Amino acid sequence: MRLILLILIVVITGFAAEARRTTRRGLKPGPVMSREAVVAGDTIAVSESDFTLAGFEKPLRSRRESFFVTNNTDRNIISLRVKIIYYDLDDRMLDSRVVDATVDVAPGETCRVYIRAWDLQDVFYYYRSARPRSGVATPFKVAVTVIGAVAVKNVEKKQEL
Repeated sequence: MRLILLILIVVITGFAAEARRTTRRGLKPGPVMSREAVVAGDTIAVSESDFTLAGFEKPLRSRRESFFVTNNTDRNIISLRVKIIYYDLDDRMLDSRVVDATVDVAPGETCRVYIRAWDLQDVFYYYRSARPRSGVATPFKVAVTVIGAVAVKNVEKKQEL
């Protein structure tokens, strides 16, 4: 008897369920701009001496990380690709990622770069940042390396006298 009642309930709820169309009609894909079309520059090969990185910072509960980059090249840099490896204080790797950052750094100049933090749960802090009052925070170290850059195409402007 219970089996018949169960089957009856399943059949009734199946017919009572309202069919809804969840797809839109008439949608067509639009044109997509490639990343190359947006960036007005040249991707350049980088060496270890092209950029100097310093001053990494990520306090506890911060949604962003920052560091300073000095452009040692002879070109204006508008974008950097950096590889960041995160370590605990015993030099065990915690995580790694590659990040693209928009910058505007002229030759010989330094700028501060802000990126989204990797610590989405707010439990890590950079070991040289201010020590948090909370006892549950975990310190970490980083290794940051520039692995790519986009330089503005050199356009010479003539000045009339």
